Amino acid sequence: MDEANEVKDLDHQIKTRFKEVLDSIRPEKKQFIHPKSVRNFIYHLVDKPIKRSEVQKQRENEIKKQLLVYLETLQTLRSIELTYEKSRILWYEHLKEIAGFMTKYYDFSSVKGGCGFVLLLLVGISGDIYLMTKSIIKYPYITIYILISFILEKIVQERQKRHYAVFY
Repeated sequence: MDEANEVKDLDHQIKTRFKEVLDSIRPEKKQFIHPKSVRNFIYHLVDKPIKRSEVQKQRENEIKKQLLVYLETLQTLRSIELTYEKSRILWYEHLKEIAGFMTKYYDFSSVKGGCGFVLLLLVGISGDIYLMTKSIIKYPYITIYILISFILEKIVQERQKRHYAVFY
């Protein structure tokens, strides 16, 4: 089998397995398979891949195979066996490396990365307080700018399906 057919077959297997997994998991357990994250990975790896170098193509195929192994692992688990703790273990065994690859090559970001935002917001608030006490500004412009920038960035990333997180 030539490489192009092998990739198409791998892509088809990934989409098929994901659909089968989604259909077999009870609704209250769906969060344990990280459905939005996996769907976003599939969207960019299978449905809308970017042009890349040969090295990146090879690495991308390895990532796709790892994603397929994750989906096959989920298929072997019964819905009753899928717990919070098992789900976290599966994330770190299979999806964490995929998320790192997607961050590096597809500009993904974590949904939960709020610590840096809080720190940046505190700096903005501090700057605003200082400038307001010196009567340089009347309104908290720095804080408003940070909030608007953060919200717009999240909206753009959500529309582009470039988010991932544990249980997302």
